[in-house]
Amino acid sequence: MTEWTIVTVIISLIALVTAIITPIIKLNTTITRLTVVVDGIEKRYSGVSNLNTEAHCVINRRLDEQGEKIGEHDTAIAVLKEKVG
Repeated sequence: MTEWTIVTVIISLIALVTAIITPIIKLNTTITRLTVVVDGIEKRYSGVSNLNTEAHCVINRRLDEQGEKIGEHDTAIAVLKEKVG
């Protein structure tokens, strides 16, 4: 083998390694960014979930209060019907 053949083989190996490593590095970078984005989404969802739970508690409390008022009104209407009829 001549010196130029050895140089050509070394350059070819470097090009091959570069061709393989470059996409791997890009993939690793993309996976890292996706991980950061998913973590952010998870934190936001956790906050929204807590707010959602609190809102449902408020809604259920109001429904219970309205149910009691409706029961009182039904009783008052029944008493009035008995007096009239």
